[in-house]
Amino acid sequence: MGSANKAGQLTEISEQFLWFLTRAAGIVSWFAAALSVLAGLLMATRFLGRKPTIPYLLDIHRFLAHLAVIFLGIHMITLWADSFVDVGLVELTVPGVLKIRGYDTVALGVGVIAAWIMVLVELTSLLKDRMPKTYWNAIHLNSYLVVILGTWHGVVAGSDATNRLLVGLAVTVLATITVITVVRAARLIMPTGGTPDQGATSARRPGQMPSPMVGGQGPRSLPAEANSGRAVRHQPQARLRR
Repeated sequence: MGSANKAGQLTEISEQFLWFLTRAAGIVSWFAAALSVLAGLLMATRFLGRKPTIPYLLDIHRFLAHLAVIFLGIHMITLWADSFVDVGLVELTVPGVLKIRGYDTVALGVGVIAAWIMVLVELTSLLKDRMPKTYWNAIHLNSYLVVILGTWHGVVAGSDATNRLLVGLAVTVLATITVITVVRAARLIMPTGGTPDQGATSARRPGQMPSPMVGGQGPRSLPAEANSGRAVRHQPQARLRR
């Protein structure tokens, strides 16, 4: 009797452990994906400066993207291994098939769609050098969809949507992504640029006259004919002085 009770307790503990691991892996995957998008936006907008931030931001962006996919795999494997729910390969890969009692079926399907998009973005990122840039950019923009659909999945179907700490962190990350996205869109729509004379004024030496050329390409100069004429007019004076 005692051994049977111990076996039952161990089974219950292992099931609880898998369930907690499934939830934790899903949370880490979402945060890694969202922070990866945030790092990519910081690079694209030069929000933190130009030269000092690009090297390590690119590494962080890639690391977080890899981390998101790894924990997505853990999230799905532990859900498949959990005996409390009847989940197979079809349920994990086909949207709308997964059904768990007490959980919204649409939100579960949205999670499957977000997983597929995340994998697609990651694979195309690894093949970036072999793809046309236009196609790669179009696919890479779907990273926004990963965050949006992942948020829907976590809020509606997740078990930690009532955790104030997690919700506060998620709202902070999403708000930051939204603000920087708006800034980037505004810069693309209304690019900032100075007037042509501003560059010339900043690069002008003290006492130098503004350039009459468009964009301030050089100091004021006379045509070659005027210079040659001036030289000819000075020649008779030089002969009289002899």
